[in-house]
Amino acid sequence: MFTDNDYEPSISVYERERYRRGIYCLDVDDASVWYKNDVIHRDGDEPAIITRTSKMWIKNGKRHREGDKPAVIDENDFKAWCINNKYHREGDKPSIESKQVNIWFKHGRKHRDGKRPAVVYSNGNKEYWVNGVLMSTEIVKRTISIPMKL
Repeated sequence: MFTDNDYEPSISVYERERYRRGIYCLDVDDASVWYKNDVIHRDGDEPAIITRTSKMWIKNGKRHREGDKPAVIDENDFKAWCINNKYHREGDKPSIESKQVNIWFKHGRKHRDGKRPAVVYSNGNKEYWVNGVLMSTEIVKRTISIPMKL
């Protein structure tokens, strides 16, 4: 809440000093959002946005979390791994995991090496993607493994 006098939130002296240094948290519509220099951001391995149903880790305005930890988690077991706002996860692990689908990404593009599907739906359907391009099953069967191009 802002006061009429100084247009700063009505907060404690300690929190007011943090606010003046550009670090503050706003509670809006059942969500807590942390800012640093007016950009959504939270230092350490703490979520920058917390709602009743989800948490999101953001650094300098971008979804980002290191250490093979998800940057987005919700109560329905949805998890997303992001580095610098791009879906990405090292190793042969999906960047998006949910009850309905698992999706593999490399540097923001759907991709999975080794003739394996990059999208696997819970009903058994599969999609093959290489460097962000959807491939037909026939092409995948005829080709050798195509390495990821950056």
